[in-house]
Amino acid sequence: MANDTHAVGYPGDPLSEPTRQARLQAAVRKRGLTVQEFARRLGVRWQTAQQWFAGSPPGLDLFTSACELVGYSMVDITYGYERPRHPRVLTTEEIKRVFAELATPAELRAAFARHQDSPEGRYQEYSRAYVCGWLDAFGDAIRNGATQQRAHELAAMEALRAHALAVAVVAQVQPVDVSDLAQAVAARSPAPRRRRRVTEPPAATRRVAR
Repeated sequence: MANDTHAVGYPGDPLSEPTRQARLQAAVRKRGLTVQEFARRLGVRWQTAQQWFAGSPPGLDLFTSACELVGYSMVDITYGYERPRHPRVLTTEEIKRVFAELATPAELRAAFARHQDSPEGRYQEYSRAYVCGWLDAFGDAIRNGATQQRAHELAAMEALRAHALAVAVVAQVQPVDVSDLAQAVAARSPAPRRRRRVTEPPAATRRVAR
């Protein structure tokens, strides 16, 4: 949690605010930044930052950068002083509520359902960190031109990383290294089939053959 010499709950304390967006906005004010300066440092439009404060959450990467900029951890801004003792596993109905909260499009929900039915996702514990990390990573991968299969692989790795970070923060231990997670995903995933490349002989050889 961010270091502060004030007592818990002092007037203007960002972590005393009731919601994540209110805590982030209060942290920006405490840092002495205007909305425009805050947005400029993150490389987004000020209207986008205003949307975050109004309740439309940023993606995982931007949220991480925003928290670092204002001097608080993601857990501080997410939970304030109501930090849970462990990352709670979501029920199916709670996952649906996360979809609704994030305004997740139907095609992204369908992709996540396929992930849940896959060998990698069938026995996964779906914390909020995992679900949000998966949705962010899959959407980014598709927007960047990745195939569905590649997007699923990237999303699974990012979701595991986000979940491991949540577990580490709550347990106060060192987070799992991302390379270890990548190896774990690769170990659980079937090896892709390699296509045989059919190569033609050099042009000179083809002429001799005639």
